[in-house]
Amino acid sequence: MLKSLQVCFFAILPMVIGVFPVLAGNNSGAAFSFWPDTGLTKCYDATLEMPCPAQGDDFYGQDSQHTGPARSYSLMWNGSIVQDNVTGLIWELKTDMDGIKDYTSIHDADNTYKWCDTNTDTNSGEEGTCGSNDTKTFIDQLNSENFGGQKNWRLPTIKELATLVNLGRVKPAIAPDFVATTHSTSETSSNYWSSTTKAGDPPYAWSVNFFYGHISADNLKSSSYYVRAVCDIQPPPSGNRFVANGDTVTDTVNGLEWQKATMDITGNGVADAMTWKEALAAAENLNLAGKSDWRLPNINELRSLVDYSHYLPAIDPIFAATTKSSNYWSSTSDVYYTGRAGDINFSTGYDDTYGDNKTMGVVG
Repeated sequence: MLKSLQVCFFAILPMVIGVFPVLAGNNSGAAFSFWPDTGLTKCYDATLEMPCPAQGDDFYGQDSQHTGPARSYSLMWNGSIVQDNVTGLIWELKTDMDGIKDYTSIHDADNTYKWCDTNTDTNSGEEGTCGSNDTKTFIDQLNSENFGGQKNWRLPTIKELATLVNLGRVKPAIAPDFVATTHSTSETSSNYWSSTTKAGDPPYAWSVNFFYGHISADNLKSSSYYVRAVCDIQPPPSGNRFVANGDTVTDTVNGLEWQKATMDITGNGVADAMTWKEALAAAENLNLAGKSDWRLPNINELRSLVDYSHYLPAIDPIFAATTKSSNYWSSTSDVYYTGRAGDINFSTGYDDTYGDNKTMGVVG
């Protein structure tokens, strides 16, 4: 069941079929089917960590009480690459994180690069800052060296890069396999580039900050950020992923079923804004389409609905007509800023965290 937006709105998975203008090239999707669990293992109230509540109690239905696919990684190619066994993606492992850039070593963890994509099909008309120490040169070198036995290395899309985020920890908010070579020194200097251009604003691109695991598109392509390459050994899902079923939408890839419209618990035809506590309860108490096991989605599940090639709304077209463009609650708490929970704004695709006194939309 989907979560709420920010005022905050609560809704179940929406599904939309239609043709929308593509604004961010074809690099905003994901070559994987399943999101791993968020990594969150603790429960929180509106202020602090708390014992996980029982069904029927306030704050029941949090992320850690509904676990997703367990994270699992396998080292390959003499430990130089690692496969995510949930997504199937293969990731470059960095080396020599000693605070000193060394561009003679392509895998040096301290190297930073400016964003560059000369392919007009994917760069949204803005190739970035190409020249020395740019992302295209980095990727081209990996492929020319047949690194890890692969020749299809690339920058990850923002959804792919976000799968590495482990929200059960900070500094860095990433799986243990990557901790030793992932920068996380501050909230402003721990950004890693994705290949995804910001829809409607092509001089900017999306990144992940592994200090606390947040994503942002407030990044000029001329900025120098860290990179981690990815490749895939399986084709991405094809066809219509989302299928509408009256008041619900089914994700045919991962099997989740979503409330199609932003939650309206008063039945007055207007989407209802709720606090996080109210959103959790509304989702748990929902009866829809003959089912009563709805819940608030975790941040990864909610992000699966975002379409980063669009804005206003930044959501899969099947949900666009029935989703209020605003912030929506997830069930995922923030372990760094305790007392806050994660949300996604379906106007832009941005995520953030807010305290329980903030009211937002819900989708289940």
